Amino acid sequence: MTNYEMVQKAAEELFKAKTPEQVEIFTRFIAFLIMG
Repeated sequence: MTNYEMVQKAAEELFKAKTPEQVEIFTRFIAFLIMG
């Protein structure tokens, strides 16, 4: 799986997130992938 695919997957999960805590987790995950 490429970094792009991982970010895309994380973004899909982010839009499904129901709570601010989930949004924060996915936001940090995406940022971590982007920053490497």
